[in-house]
Amino acid sequence: ADLAAEWAELAVAMSDRMYVKTDHHYHVQALTTLADARILQARLEESSSLIQRAQASMGRLESPHEGSQKYLDDVRAKLCGNKGGLNLAACMATR
Repeated sequence: ADLAAEWAELAVAMSDRMYVKTDHHYHVQALTTLADARILQARLEESSSLIQRAQASMGRLESPHEGSQKYLDDVRAKLCGNKGGLNLAACMATR
């Protein structure tokens, strides 16, 4: 999980630099991948924040990207299904 998180961090940093003026579904996917890695590391609050960032980015896309939304929804479900995830902001928003 640590190696995956390291590479996901690099992907988020790169997409943050690339998509400064606009949002792109690759940015959403990078944030979502890092959120998933944070779940595996039991860093649930960080995962929640990343999911919220990804959802905000998704909302700014010119056209919806179904695959990215499904991936984001799957990772959110994984976080919220975790015993420690129930009261996190990313989970509260879906209730």
